[in-house]
Amino acid sequence: MIVQELGDGALQAALVQLAMGIADSRLTDPDLSTTALARELRVSVRTLQRAFAATETSVTAYIRHQRLERARIELAAPCNRPTIADLAAHWQFADSSHFIRAFKKQYGQTPTQYARTVSETRINASST
Repeated sequence: MIVQELGDGALQAALVQLAMGIADSRLTDPDLSTTALARELRVSVRTLQRAFAATETSVTAYIRHQRLERARIELAAPCNRPTIADLAAHWQFADSSHFIRAFKKQYGQTPTQYARTVSETRINASST
């Protein structure tokens, strides 16, 4: 889809939805970025950034949030839980330390603490 000029709120909202859909389908792509999304949508980087401004988040923040959310879901798995290093690599974080800091900033606890809490909650729920 080609969108040339965005002045209308409905067009901006549509652009954001398209960008989010593309981003969500490519979260494990190491080349996913604001520039890559803008290129795929055939708009300027600035146009995409302006459209996202109405959501009170940036393209980069949206991508990071979605990657962390997917990693959080994997951490909650009752079995075959990936390691922190595997999660960091799979969801395109520079390294485990960066992933742990970002996860703690978003969720208020480290990935290990979160996984432990989920496991304890599951155990407590099954024993009642």
